[in-house]
This record gives sequence, structure tokens and C-alpha cells, in this order.
Amino acid sequence: MNYYTEDTTNPYFYYQICTLADTYYKDPKTKLSYYERFLELHPEALPFITERARIRITELKEEIHLAGE
Repeated sequence: MNYYTEDTTNPYFYYQICTLADTYYKDPKTKLSYYERFLELHPEALPFITERARIRITELKEEIHLAGE
């Protein structure tokens, strides 16, 4: 898995990478890994962003579960 490596210290940049990965990749497991990594690296990010990431993680896990993966 290739994570964004130029500036992982900025939560806003990394969240943008998550949303781009969400749009670009079809595999929900790949998308999920980006959001989970975001929360690992930036638990202190603005509550709106972390909440949105958590919601998307829940949605992706449900999608994976319903697909039987």
C-alpha cells in the first residue's frame, strides 16, 4: 500500500489523500486503510474531520461485510 509520504504531519493534506483514494479506488478495503491510517496519524485533527473519517470507516466496513469479504 502506498501512503502519502511527502507531508504526513498535516492532517488536512492527509485527509485530502483519503478522499482522493475514496474516489479513485474501487476496493473498499483499500479505501478503508487510508481512513484508518489517517486516524492513527492524526487523532488530534479537528473534530469535524475525525468524525467524518469515522463515519466513512463505518460505511466502508458495512460495505465490506455486506459484500461477504
